[in-house]
Amino acid sequence: MNQLLTNIFRDKPPDDHILIWTLPGKLSTWFTSPDDIPSVDPHIIADVYFGVGASPRDFGPRGRCKSALVTGVGSLWLDVDILSPVHKKQNLPPTQEEAKSILAQTFPPYSFLVDSGHGLQAYWILQDWFKIDSPQSATLIQTVLTHHNTAFRRACAARGYDADSVSDLARVMRLPGTTNWKDPLNPAPVTLLYEADPHIVYPLSAFVPNPPTRPDHSTAWTPALLDKFNLQAEVDNRLRPTWNMSRADMADTSPSAYMIALGRLLHLAAWTDNDVSSAMEAFRSHHNLDPKPHAISFTMQKIKSTPSGAPPTKSTPATNPPDMAAVLGFKVLGLVRYNSNPPTFKLTIDDHPAIQLGPIDTLTDQRRFRNTIAADIGILPVKLPGAQWDTLVRALLSTMTHETIGEESTDAGQVHEWLQTYLSAVTIHETPYDGLTAAEPWTHQGSTHITTTALRSWLAINLQDRISTKQLAVMLKTIGAEPCQFNNGSGKRNAWKLP
Repeated sequence: MNQLLTNIFRDKPPDDHILIWTLPGKLSTWFTSPDDIPSVDPHIIADVYFGVGASPRDFGPRGRCKSALVTGVGSLWLDVDILSPVHKKQNLPPTQEEAKSILAQTFPPYSFLVDSGHGLQAYWILQDWFKIDSPQSATLIQTVLTHHNTAFRRACAARGYDADSVSDLARVMRLPGTTNWKDPLNPAPVTLLYEADPHIVYPLSAFVPNPPTRPDHSTAWTPALLDKFNLQAEVDNRLRPTWNMSRADMADTSPSAYMIALGRLLHLAAWTDNDVSSAMEAFRSHHNLDPKPHAISFTMQKIKSTPSGAPPTKSTPATNPPDMAAVLGFKVLGLVRYNSNPPTFKLTIDDHPAIQLGPIDTLTDQRRFRNTIAADIGILPVKLPGAQWDTLVRALLSTMTHETIGEESTDAGQVHEWLQTYLSAVTIHETPYDGLTAAEPWTHQGSTHITTTALRSWLAINLQDRISTKQLAVMLKTIGAEPCQFNNGSGKRNAWKLP
């Protein structure tokens, strides 16, 4: 019986499944109880992982549960790489002691700590099983996990180290009692470090980012505005990390940059100028920054001047937006941005079906926009001078809302979908020679390898998806795949090592 898995999954629903996943071969085995998971012989040359989130069903020997389908979690987790020849990054914590010091500085005591062979994996067991059964619960747990991971990455950055993002619900972690074969010449045991206390459990609320509260010395954050902010934060998971100044994707982490980002998000959510200004005033007060009313006023101008938030230039002066209904010939209800890659847009209007605009160029290019509208609903909008058109586009963007249309709409999601289907349908060979000869994948030093020629051919024949070699190479890079070469006896062949 694995003590870690028993504690993580002790309260999961009995019909939910636990994933055990092995390399090489990417073989999935599914269990409904941690008691049923057999011990693994550590001498077997295989890397063994478990899924940290529960799955609604058995997805088969080649399947994995996607993040959007995970039904619940019993812990929070972190995967900490330590400086080692097996890791490409050089700016990692140099020792276990340094990594533990960062964990202790940043979080309450962990319930379990695992030596993963070339790093540490920490777990905080939840007091109650967190069931993911609604968009709201999915947003909440993903926000908590992102905040948890971001806090660690910021703590590492403060000491000059890097750390990976490991907050996805479909994450797999190394199973204690097995062996890390990442360096085949120096296999490392994966073991529980018994300095942690498995009896330490936490309510999820202990890790929920603090919502903005009304500071005693600020009159800007009224109860009504606080309620409005919290409601908006339920549908935009960037809002709380922005308020807390804890976003991992911010290149500029100064308070001013965060204030601009906060104002921009609220402006795009169609908040009034007064409400956005009040939120920025409350932000400065919450973080004990000087009030600086002139800074807030300037920031509002900056946010409104262009979609990017840059101030207006001499060539595109800010002007009052024209009457949209008069120019377009119909009343605009809103602009929807689909979070695909690249993003696409839809215009919702009164008394007509929504108009699918496509990529951003169709919105910003006046000729394309007018032609699209005319072809769709038979109305040709009035042609405007350049500066007035730019102002109209900004007014449209100010009504924008975001809709997620699935991970497969991104390059990374699409290539993951292709690879999962491809690897499930073909034979994965044990040597590069056999794989290259059969034009199928193979394993080498614990990693799966493919050729783009074989994958492109398979996609075209079986899925009718056609893609150029260059496009596929770019997509493979987005998921961390690496180009390499192998010799099959008749010369070098280009290949890709999958993550």
